[in-house]
Amino acid sequence: METRLDDSPTGLGRPGPSGLRLRVERIEPTTVPAGRGCVLYLEGWCFHPERRIVRLDVVLGSRSDPVAAFPYARPDVVDALREPRARYSGFCAIVPVNGAMQPGEHEISLRATLEGGVVCLRQCGSITVEDEPTRAARESDGPRPSGADPLIAICMATYNPDKESIERQVETIRAQTHQRFVCLINDDGSDPGAWEWIKGAAGDDPRFVCSRNTHRLGFYRNFERCLSLVPTDAAYVALADQDDIWHPDKLATLVEAMHDSTVQLAYSDMNIVSATGLLIAPTAWANRPNNFTRLGSLVIINTVTGAASLFRRELLDDVLPFPPDVGHAYHDHWIACVALALGRLAYVDRALYDYVQHDSNTVGHYSGNLKSGLLYMLVRFLKNPSLRLRNTVALSRSLYLTEVVRMELIGRTLELRFAGRMAPDRAADVRRIARLSSSFRSLAWLLGRSARDVRGDSVTLGLENQIAKGILWRHGQALRARARRT
Repeated sequence: METRLDDSPTGLGRPGPSGLRLRVERIEPTTVPAGRGCVLYLEGWCFHPERRIVRLDVVLGSRSDPVAAFPYARPDVVDALREPRARYSGFCAIVPVNGAMQPGEHEISLRATLEGGVVCLRQCGSITVEDEPTRAARESDGPRPSGADPLIAICMATYNPDKESIERQVETIRAQTHQRFVCLINDDGSDPGAWEWIKGAAGDDPRFVCSRNTHRLGFYRNFERCLSLVPTDAAYVALADQDDIWHPDKLATLVEAMHDSTVQLAYSDMNIVSATGLLIAPTAWANRPNNFTRLGSLVIINTVTGAASLFRRELLDDVLPFPPDVGHAYHDHWIACVALALGRLAYVDRALYDYVQHDSNTVGHYSGNLKSGLLYMLVRFLKNPSLRLRNTVALSRSLYLTEVVRMELIGRTLELRFAGRMAPDRAADVRRIARLSSSFRSLAWLLGRSARDVRGDSVTLGLENQIAKGILWRHGQALRARARRT
């Protein structure tokens, strides 16, 4: 077997000595902490103008992992390069990071095995392994409120709030019956005027500590940054949006729900209100079931809203760092999955705050009437098969690259980080989810969940059917690429 080292630049997808064309468009993240269970996500394209690539691997340190999602159609690459062979060149990869890797910079390479046995190795990027883990491990600035009650760190991630909303939210936090708290407000590069409103709302109250990112991170990474500032002497952590209205007993009630040591996170119901204060719904569960006991269902779709939650500070050592920000990734979903993987969730069946529904909300109140279940899906398909087939083909690529990959990233991270610490039934769910698109057993488990949902009102709102479409698309792309070159 012949090996050729390709040392040409990858940024423009230029061919190397072997003729291999390659471009890695995304590596997430580029920095990982030493000794922690983490995964990388890579996305890009790779092809050879004369020979078929029979296998693609990612090489990181001494470890080599196959790229499972390869190839799939990239017509944009064909258009850009005017190269027909590039049609089935797309790939994405989930790569575990060896927890024993030494701090420093480590190269990432792609190894392509061509027909005939030629192997091409090309560096495509690097990651930095940090000596100090990204976790809540230091005191934040500002004095600690004293008292007999446990200290609660409230993490609020802000970005361009309006003046009235941020002032109202801060005042409802100040009005809590549980007064021993520190509120960490981390801003994600708001406009100068909005930043002044945030600092003005905090005022000279020493319990409010404002900080600001040097560049935009997005809400997912902004919450991660804010959580990394939680002081070590805090007993609990609460999450806050920038424009909600907390009821006075919100913190006290959630702390009371944490009395059992096995409870890792507690969350409550909420009122849904308009921007003008009009009540839209007295509960979050008018149109969908609530789930806080089944980990498999929770990974598939979240039912735990961050602003409704309070969790133990020790959980941050397992929560941080977050998995890669791919697809529809949300901070509260990841935190809830970690909490349920390691213990129990508690639900307070009472609205403890008013969730303000704006047109610009990142995630709004679910008010649809989506039915689920494999039987229901088949009935809908038979009513209008041509329409359903067109919709499936149009959406399946996105379903794979967002929903399926997102769940596999959660599953792989949970598996790496908590091996041996989860109950057997939860560990089994995590193993299935971590291999959704590469294991027939995982696909059978997914379809079995949907088939059992005869009534069509599952807690996952039929997302199993959507995931299955994405998985079938991925395998269908590989079959089409193979058929095209035979």
